[in-house]
Amino acid sequence: MDDKSVEGSIFQGRKSEMQEALKTHHLLRERNSALKAPKDAGPEAFTQWEHLFIQTLSTLPFLKEKLHGELGRIGTEVPPFLKEEEKALAGKLHEITQDFA
Repeated sequence: MDDKSVEGSIFQGRKSEMQEALKTHHLLRERNSALKAPKDAGPEAFTQWEHLFIQTLSTLPFLKEKLHGELGRIGTEVPPFLKEEEKALAGKLHEITQDFA
């Protein structure tokens, strides 16, 4: 294998990792924008809360850590805009959990 083909395969690998990181970031933002607490209260709201947890809340920590891992593998630190998005998400999650309690 010559040097150019080795460099090309390394670049292709990094390109794929970058694309995966972008997809994960997109999914995280999509879930964040869909994050809204159910308006109903009491036992009748249980199904709505269950759906919110299964579809959105339970996936957020995984997506955040997955994205951080992908960024680490491509040698990129977490950018400031992502830190701000994560801070806003943490605030939103706090509000929602307060609504649940």
